[in-house]
Amino acid sequence: MILSYRSNILKMYKGNYTGFPTRKEQTTQPTYLILSNIRYGGYQISFTGIGIIMQLVLLMTVLLFVSMVLFDPINAGLRSWFLEFMEYYWPLTVISATVLLVQFLLVRFVFNSSQSTNGNIAVKNRHLYFNWAYFMFYFNVFWGLLTATLRLLKSLVFNVCFFSRLDWCHFPKRFQVFDEGYFAYVGLLYVENAHTNPVMRSFINIVQEAVHGRERFETNPFSKQKQRNRGNVAMETAGLQLQSVAVLQDAKHLHARSPSQAELLAMDSVISERLQRQSSMARKRSRTRWFLALTLANNPGLRQHRSHYIVQFNAALKRKSTQTVLEDRADVERVQAAATAVV
Repeated sequence: MILSYRSNILKMYKGNYTGFPTRKEQTTQPTYLILSNIRYGGYQISFTGIGIIMQLVLLMTVLLFVSMVLFDPINAGLRSWFLEFMEYYWPLTVISATVLLVQFLLVRFVFNSSQSTNGNIAVKNRHLYFNWAYFMFYFNVFWGLLTATLRLLKSLVFNVCFFSRLDWCHFPKRFQVFDEGYFAYVGLLYVENAHTNPVMRSFINIVQEAVHGRERFETNPFSKQKQRNRGNVAMETAGLQLQSVAVLQDAKHLHARSPSQAELLAMDSVISERLQRQSSMARKRSRTRWFLALTLANNPGLRQHRSHYIVQFNAALKRKSTQTVLEDRADVERVQAAATAVV
């Protein structure tokens, strides 16, 4: 049960919902899933208790039947009847086993072509194959009766043994809605995936950090002032360099002396800080674009929601509609010209 839960939740983390009811079905609506998740704990305990009781009853019934048939002296007549039955029908059992073995060998070495693979089937000696299938029809009918009985017994045994496994649905796919225990497990998986998916949580953390960082930036007056004064980083750096040259020239003309070492170091630190900020912004921009490219590559359906794609699509529709109107107008003019020529 634990291994099955781990494998199923990992599949959901990867976006693989094969083997589970899809989100398009009525039974996977959020209300039903949350309700099933609430019921899961109680259902698991109840199903486990009932499953243990059913297993004990089945085991006691089988052991009681075997002891009565083989060891109880009162049922000597039943034992003798069972032995007579086996003695009378053992030739039929041997013949049936022989026919089944011959069928398998014929299919393996005569009917199955060497070109057959796991996904493709190629049958050779088809005339012999259809003749064999025709003559084995009645044998398969009688063998089907025994197989049907065995199917009922196997279904009973497996349903009793695995009754407490809520991760297994005991109904066909179209009737899964009637298995309340299985849907309680499905609701658990969907709710756990919605709250513990590491990819989604990482994305939400990144978005929250970006939003909180923007809020701190907007509430800080010094950051606002820096943002308003920053403008284009490249132009600002160039202007700062020109400003430093102008300051040096003014200092040279007014005071007839060169700036001090401290002033030069201060100017150099300011320029270095601006250049470092520019390179950091460029790295962030490049990283964001790579993330965007990777997201679009893994999710091609998102490309059609990009703004430039929508603009190009609308422009193409407009060109197509204009071209259609021009073609219709040309057709009308040709028809009018043909009519005029006939007249």
